[in-house]
Amino acid sequence: IKFDSLKQNLIMTIFLNGFTLSEAGSVNYNLCSVDGSVVRQSHAVLMPSGSHEITLNSDDTLAPGVYFINFQLNGINMSRKLIIE
Repeated sequence: IKFDSLKQNLIMTIFLNGFTLSEAGSVNYNLCSVDGSVVRQSHAVLMPSGSHEITLNSDDTLAPGVYFINFQLNGINMSRKLIIE
């Protein structure tokens, strides 16, 4: 899935275990349950362009179900639905 912002001409591609940035930027994310509760959250980090991985359930504490991961890249918001089985 690609998210494209014409405003700043930035592209972020989100894939199964991470994301790819076409240029460096400040990135943070949160993972929300379907009721809107934040279950995981990161702090803003300046990241170089290229591929990056994130681990959301390394401690196996996320219950199976539907979640939404919300990324913010240089002030631009992007979301994707995730299913934990």
